[in-house]
Amino acid sequence: MTDPSEAPQAALNLRLEVGCMNNLLWRVDLPADVDAAEATRRLVAGPWELGRQVHGIVYFEDPLGHQLVLVERTGRLQLRLSYMFAPELRERVAVVVAEALERLLASRAG
Repeated sequence: MTDPSEAPQAALNLRLEVGCMNNLLWRVDLPADVDAAEATRRLVAGPWELGRQVHGIVYFEDPLGHQLVLVERTGRLQLRLSYMFAPELRERVAVVVAEALERLLASRAG
């Protein structure tokens, strides 16, 4: 298990969720100039498929099985890594996904 204080500081302020023991749950921040509605537009314009939407919580999944959970009211964004990656690779996978998300969310939609 990685200590959250030792988690890589990467794109979108990536950090391990408190209490996560398997390096599967990570938290990222939306860019300051991107609200939840705009984030949703940009994510679905990329590789993220829109899933269910329940009481202001929006779920997305990418082709590799990673999931994103967006809380619209707060802008909280949780990255749930696919189980298909070996435990020793998960931290690096989280960094790569966060970097891709940062590029996608920084892109101008339209």
